Amino acid sequence: MTEKGRDAPMPTFKGFDVTSIEAKRYGRPDEKHGNVRIDANSTVVRIVEKSNKEADIEFRYSVNYAGQGHIIIEGRLMFEGDAPKLAKEWGETHNMPSDVAGHVHTAVMRGCIPLAVLAARELKLQLPIPLPNVKIQEKEKGKGGGGSSGIEVA
Repeated sequence: MTEKGRDAPMPTFKGFDVTSIEAKRYGRPDEKHGNVRIDANSTVVRIVEKSNKEADIEFRYSVNYAGQGHIIIEGRLMFEGDAPKLAKEWGETHNMPSDVAGHVHTAVMRGCIPLAVLAARELKLQLPIPLPNVKIQEKEKGKGGGGSSGIEVA
């Protein structure tokens, strides 16, 4: 394959371990704030090479609700792949190889978003994910299905 990064095997993750969850609402749940800016961020804090094939990646996932609260989840992933390359680049630049970074942040988000949703529900904060808009459309009579409705999710 000629595309850069296609010859390297895709990294895998052996484990996902949450080490701390901090969640706080600043005001009362009955205070209305209208549209609230929600910023979510995934950050790699440290990478430690464990062997030629494994590295420990420590992360922090944070959700900030402008003036209303925050959720911070910290933990670690066990990376399986070219651990020496990952640890070397991290040690020199505090960046990951681009072919690995997307996979790492996706794994962090997949593990943390469900936890952040549960914390947000308990604190009565807006969910930290965009919810789909569901529109029910009526079909025209006489066109396949005779007036039944369909659902469109955007």
